[in-house]
Amino acid sequence: MAGRNLANVNNPEYARQNLVTRSGGVIRTRFGTQSMGMEIVGVSHLRDAILDMHIVRETMVLGSLEAQNRINSWIESALGEQISRSSDTAIIDASGDGGQSSSGISKSLDDFFNSFHEIASSATEPSQRRVLLQNAQILVDRIHVVNDRLENLDSDIVGQINTDAGRASDLLEKIRNLNEQITRFELGSPGSAMDLRDQRQSALEYLAKLVNFEVRTTKHQSESNPGCGPGWRRG
Repeated sequence: MAGRNLANVNNPEYARQNLVTRSGGVIRTRFGTQSMGMEIVGVSHLRDAILDMHIVRETMVLGSLEAQNRINSWIESALGEQISRSSDTAIIDASGDGGQSSSGISKSLDDFFNSFHEIASSATEPSQRRVLLQNAQILVDRIHVVNDRLENLDSDIVGQINTDAGRASDLLEKIRNLNEQITRFELGSPGSAMDLRDQRQSALEYLAKLVNFEVRTTKHQSESNPGCGPGWRRG
């Protein structure tokens, strides 16, 4: 058993297993009382069902936050904007020109409204009117570019959802098969399908990164052989 545990030390799906032993009792001989030694009565699985469920629930939370962060990053990129944590202002595509770029809207908006301020201070200057018109056209162009990017992003998000849905469907099928195998293997020997249980827990944790779901016991399953009902997170 020690060799098996060592062989799986780098296997993230594996939970350590220990031999369960008990005393063989004692006997009286002419030399006195002697122990009958120890005998192996089974194998224990160092896995906690409550802890496993906590891991699955927290993985769901992490998966949801990661999905939101990924979408927010895509939107920032499409807008040409990046939110600075060091200030309350939006930085446009952090680059070598001090954090400003021509791909976003913030700088174009600033230039557009600054042009009105310049005109207010020197209303008779024709050059200020030309600058205002130029900045207005630049702002319109930026808005059109961002609109195209957001439309493409919408298609990308739908594609990502379809990919995640396919992965989740495969995992659900794998969990269903594992449940059936565990049920057959443990018929008369509850808790003995330890490797299959490890595989199922790993599949549940991967599934938790994609969808929200509940693990529950059905009437066709034992308490130790739960099924799961998903609630889609990104669809």
